[in-house]
Amino acid sequence: MREAFVDAEESYRQRSGDYRIAAKVLELRLHPAWLEHVTTNVPFTRDGFVRQYSAVFPGAVFTDLHKEVTAVHRRSPAKHGGTTQGQ
Repeated sequence: MREAFVDAEESYRQRSGDYRIAAKVLELRLHPAWLEHVTTNVPFTRDGFVRQYSAVFPGAVFTDLHKEVTAVHRRSPAKHGGTTQGQ
């Protein structure tokens, strides 16, 4: 639970400067569904995340975002039976 308050404070002081956003972060972090998730989920390490997602999404770009890692993968519609604009 301490983490919820730390995240809310960081949201205010280091990112948004908006008390309403910090309050929403706190509300979300204290929600029973979130608390259940964080007490039962075992997240990947960064290397594990990159390895697993690279296997499924070749060419994905990984970026560190706050305490998380994000992955962006753009597929080419032409390679997957779709069309691209202008064809």
